[in-house]
Amino acid sequence: MVRPDGPFPGEYGGTRAGESAQAVVWDPFCGAGTELIEAGMLNPRARLIGSDMDPRAIEAASHNARRAGVKVEWLTGDFRKVAGQIGPVDVILTNPPLGRRVAAGEALDLADELIAIAARKLTPGKGRMVWVAPDAGRAAVTAHRAGLKVAATRRVDLGGFDGEIQVLVV
Repeated sequence: MVRPDGPFPGEYGGTRAGESAQAVVWDPFCGAGTELIEAGMLNPRARLIGSDMDPRAIEAASHNARRAGVKVEWLTGDFRKVAGQIGPVDVILTNPPLGRRVAAGEALDLADELIAIAARKLTPGKGRMVWVAPDAGRAAVTAHRAGLKVAATRRVDLGGFDGEIQVLVV
């Protein structure tokens, strides 16, 4: 079991940041912006997009990114609506709200909707979603039904409860 400083261990760095210099990376539940800031440090030329429903989270994330010297486009709103405002993305990188931040059933429904959006938004042939799955088994089945494949998994300790990082590919 890995317990990194953030939810994503270092070996996922290339996956998180995107391999191409012009990669588009979106975090639909950006919170304080940690994952996007790390992605921007790994690939400074990537186009980073962060969204969250909470304007206070966007304000904090924007502050954190400025302090880190990382440029991010911030959008306030529900991820389902934001998905319609942005073009295709190469990487969706996110640690979505899990059962402690939202009701467990709601977290699973959000995960299902996110997978469906990922199947539509990810760049064909190279797009991937790197995320902490709230229910890894259910997510794998939902991903398969949406036309995505689970390319890698890793169990992680999320500070008191276990999670699984999944890399889903188009």
